[in-house]
Amino acid sequence: MKFSRPVRKPLILLLVKRGVFFLGTLCFLTAFLYALGTRQGFMDRTQILLLRLLAVLGMLLITGTVFGVLTQVVFSILYKKPAFPRDLAWFVFFALIGLIAAFGAAFILVLARGNSV
Repeated sequence: MKFSRPVRKPLILLLVKRGVFFLGTLCFLTAFLYALGTRQGFMDRTQILLLRLLAVLGMLLITGTVFGVLTQVVFSILYKKPAFPRDLAWFVFFALIGLIAAFGAAFILVLARGNSV
């Protein structure tokens, strides 16, 4: 019986996927700290800093997922093998998380600013 070797993924795909997972984890932790700080009574400056960090991390996460999807497509064309659908699903999931985090944080920042000029 002949065993087939598993498909080897290029190193750049592994690095991008792990980087996106890391940024997604940082987004979750920052949102958790913001929610915890709202309940615990963190200072306003700390809350604003967490929201700004969450907005930046969300944008970085979106950028990373777009780069990951493009890298998947390029390597699937170069190697003439179909893209890894599970990885593409993870990239779409993290893109949605980044989109929600970035827009949610920006929305709360605009509300927190109020009428100040």
